[in-house]
Amino acid sequence: MLTLARSLRRFRLSAILFLAALSGANGSKAEQEAIKIWPSPDGSTKVIWERIGPMNGDTEQYALTLIRPGSKPIRLEAFRREVDLTWSADSRTFVFTDYIGSDVADCFVVDANRPDKRVDIADLVPDLRKLPDAHVYVTCQGWKSPNEVDVHVFGRRDGEDEKFDYRYVYDLPANRLRPADEKLR
Repeated sequence: MLTLARSLRRFRLSAILFLAALSGANGSKAEQEAIKIWPSPDGSTKVIWERIGPMNGDTEQYALTLIRPGSKPIRLEAFRREVDLTWSADSRTFVFTDYIGSDVADCFVVDANRPDKRVDIADLVPDLRKLPDAHVYVTCQGWKSPNEVDVHVFGRRDGEDEKFDYRYVYDLPANRLRPADEKLR
């Protein structure tokens, strides 16, 4: 009877170790430790948001990492705050908004096959650089079509009640930002 009990314990321990090893085989270490995972619609690629610094304080830091099949993970960006990300329906492109600080947010468009060739939407907003001492939020609101991103630019000037609120559409093939109410030619 004692031998049977030992055998059962060994079997349970082996089963537990086997299951733990099996669960570790599903995904990279980064994926297992990710705070959030955004899989592409076709499931082939993932972007993960992971902690890369201490949990609290001035050095708290996070990162977005692109994971493609058959490739090493690519660190896209390091952040001090939150991000939001949305994939295009065709899984080729994604947009993310970096909530950089309490007074600024920026939006980026990234080609999943050429992540180093990203577009900073704030660079395309007309007259944005003429707003010194302002709270400026440039956010990607989602996909209007496979080649168009809804962009929201809003904020206020410091010390004034002057607020602004604009809607744009970013056209990927043309690399152009147009007012949302502008008709296509």
